[in-house]
Amino acid sequence: MGAIDIRPATIADLPRLAPLMEELRLAMARLNPAATPPAPAAILRQAEVYLRGPYNLIMLALAGEEAVGFIRVNARRGESFLPLPGRGLPLGRRVLERFRRWRRRREGVEEAAAALYLADLYLRPERRRQGLGRTLVREALARFSTVGAEMVYLFVVANNDEGIRFWTGLGFAPESVLMMRRGPTASGPEAIPREEGKGK
Repeated sequence: MGAIDIRPATIADLPRLAPLMEELRLAMARLNPAATPPAPAAILRQAEVYLRGPYNLIMLALAGEEAVGFIRVNARRGESFLPLPGRGLPLGRRVLERFRRWRRRREGVEEAAAALYLADLYLRPERRRQGLGRTLVREALARFSTVGAEMVYLFVVANNDEGIRFWTGLGFAPESVLMMRRGPTASGPEAIPREEGKGK
């Protein structure tokens, strides 16, 4: 296979990015049948929001003109997104963030440390196990070096064995477990089964 070029995505890359995002959502739906993948039009709109907004860095992996993978990363401080290095916030958002910082200081709340969130990583199957995923992660995180993040985190579906092996190999380890119970009685009176031989 030929050389791979990795670079930040721009709005001009929307036709390249949207199909990859759709492939990722379909792959996630296969791992989690309860999840319904968004319609292609919704994915296209979401990709445009990511590319035009100030918060998400998307790095594309290109084999010639063909996009074969991408990573999406953003920075957060507490519940607030941080703008990408070199990108400013819209005026209204800047005012809101200043107010939040002022209020936290007034209430004596310590400022949360910055953290990086690895939101998406996807490679087409034929491009996996060649070191490309590791390179995408490294290139993306390097662009946030000025943020001063103290932590990098992500979420992996519990039965995504390939993903868990990949992230473990990069030094990530489970810190908490999100558990769910699905079904028509998830919140009804029979949501929790009775113990054998016992009444209410």
